[in-house]
Order: sequence, then structure tokens, then C-alpha cells
Amino acid sequence: MTSQFRVLYRKEMRDMSRDRRTIFGSFFIFLLLPVLTALPLIQIVSDVSSPRETLYLTIESPERAPDLVSYLEQRNIKNSHDPEKVAEITLRLDPKFVEKMARGEQAMVTVAGDQSNDAIRSKLYRLDAVLNYYSQQQGRLRLIARGIDPTVISPLDIQKESSATPRSKGGFVLRTMVMILLLTLFASSASVVTDLTVGERERKSLTLLLTHPMTTAEILLAKVTAIASFSLSCLFISLVSFAVVYSLVPWEEIGFTIDLGPTFVLFGFFLGVPLVAMSASMLSFVALLTKSLKEAQMYMSFLTSIAFVPTLLDTFDIAKWLLPWLPVTGYQYALMEVAKGNGIGLPELLVSSLATLATAALMFWAGCRVLRSEKILFGT
Repeated sequence: MTSQFRVLYRKEMRDMSRDRRTIFGSFFIFLLLPVLTALPLIQIVSDVSSPRETLYLTIESPERAPDLVSYLEQRNIKNSHDPEKVAEITLRLDPKFVEKMARGEQAMVTVAGDQSNDAIRSKLYRLDAVLNYYSQQQGRLRLIARGIDPTVISPLDIQKESSATPRSKGGFVLRTMVMILLLTLFASSASVVTDLTVGERERKSLTLLLTHPMTTAEILLAKVTAIASFSLSCLFISLVSFAVVYSLVPWEEIGFTIDLGPTFVLFGFFLGVPLVAMSASMLSFVALLTKSLKEAQMYMSFLTSIAFVPTLLDTFDIAKWLLPWLPVTGYQYALMEVAKGNGIGLPELLVSSLATLATAALMFWAGCRVLRSEKILFGT
């Protein structure tokens, strides 16, 4: 590392640190994102582990179906005419409910409620599930009364045995976490790259910098290293925040565990170095191609969406056998396996890391060529 590079790197870091709002805003956002993802999970765990609250509704003429009303009360669904308790749900019963049920006929039950109202939609789903279970139970009793085994309508007795460990069951949570970490990598680079490239070109400081006795490779390397340093800082903050926040969620209440210890943090940090190099080089190259700060910001927003690609490919089962070998998706798979407590595939990890570094080198070489072009540099 030459003295010129060290001086230029310190200069880039000093210029970047002057924009304190961007720096501290990025740190705060990436520190807060894990908290925002954990809050809904804590609420879900609380709903699952705590007994369900009483659901009050208005039952018109409850004397028409005393057995059904009693069944609903056993499941904490009660009739009430108090307007402060009733959640705008009305249950209307067939006038001949008892007679039709006794004859083995269908009895109509009408559930009235505004399904567009978010406050009562979940209550409507809960009531619907209880009524469906009651209907199935009555159907089985009718078959028994006619001397028919209820299992005749269920030819298969399906038993499920899961080999998943409690730690590997939280796949959907880990996917969200890894997507946020990938977003951290690209978004943190995008937040500072425009100022160090297009911003300096508009302020004419980049032109002055190119007059110094330094190669374009040294200039761009200092910029990319400064961007990568900031991105790695954001990644480390996000990893530590996830490890701390997720340790506070009572995962055992919903049947699985997520243990993000120091091994996960260190592995996620060092494995992210090639990806940070790629994002910093790629975003710098694209930013140098643009002619204005607004145009660069538009492209940065578009390129940040790369963080969502692995999740989309995994969701739609697109080339899943290939994903662990690719640059961005390889990071996702390796990090998820470590979080699950599984072993990682070293060949896939090695190929993915090398492919990431190769992409970073290609983007860096392309960026150096852009810096040598007077047409691109001066926007003519």
C-alpha cells in the first residue's frame, strides 16, 4: 500500500465523514431494522402463547340453536348486546335450526360483518374456523348415527414426521434477516457512492484530483475502499443488532430456536467482504457513467433491488441447485446454513466468493476505464 493511496484513502474518509446526517442516518436505520422485524415476531409469539381473548358478537335469536351457542361459548366466543364489546359481527340462525339438524338437513347460519374492516377481519376468520369445525363434527356424528364409519370419507391416514430441528425451523425468519443484510450491503454503499463520484465531478474536485501524479486505479481504489469500509461498518452494526434483538424473542414458544451468536456475526462479517467489494465497485462504475447526481441516485435505487433477487429466486424455486454457487445468492445460502447450525458446503462457498471477487475486479477495471475517458468525466 503506497503512501499516496493512504493519503487519498484518508481524504475520502474525511470527505465522507463530513456528511454526518447520511452517516448517522444510515447507522440508525440499519440498527433499527432488526428491531422493526422482531416486533411483529414478538407479537406473534405472544398471541400463540397467551390464551385467546373473548370474542363478543351479536347472535340473533340464540334460543334457536342452544347447542351451537354452547359450543361457541366453550371456545371463548360469546353472545353480547353491549355495543362496547361487540365487534360489529352478527350471527343469524336458521328459524328451524333444531328441526333441520334433527332431520339431518342443512341449517343455514349467516355471518354478517365488514371484511374490509381490518379491526374485525381476524375475528371473522376465527369465527369461520370454529363454525367449520362444528359443521365437520356434526357431519361425523350423522354418519355414526346411520351406522357409517366416519373414516370412510377419509381413505388415507396421513402421518407426518418432520426431521427438522428446532433451530432449522425458522427458515422464513432467516430469509427475511438475510434479505435485510443484503439490503444493508447495497444500500449503505449507494448512500455514499454518489457523493464520492458524481458529487466530486460536479464540484470539479475530481478533475483536480486527476491532475495529481497518481494512476486512475489508485484513485478509484481509494474511493472503493472508503465506500467498502462504510458498508462493512453498517453490515457489522446490522449483524450485532440482529444477534442482540433476536436473542430477546422467546422462540421456544412457537417451537423453534434461533441462536445468532458471535460465530454468526463474525462469519457474516468476513463472508460479506467480497460482496461489499463487489457492491462498492459496481455502484462506483455505474455512478461514474451517469451525468448528474439525480440520475446517479435513480440508478442506485434500482441496483439496490439486487438484494431482493435471492429471496425471489428461492421463493419461486428458480434454479435452486445453482444459487449456492452464484455471487449474491451464495452469501444468502451460506449465512442461512450457519444460522441454522448446519454445515456449509465449502466448494460452493469458495466458488461463490471467487465469482464475487471476479465480478468486483471486472467492475473495478471498467470503472478505471471510465475515469480515463474525458467525455464521461466532463459529461460532454
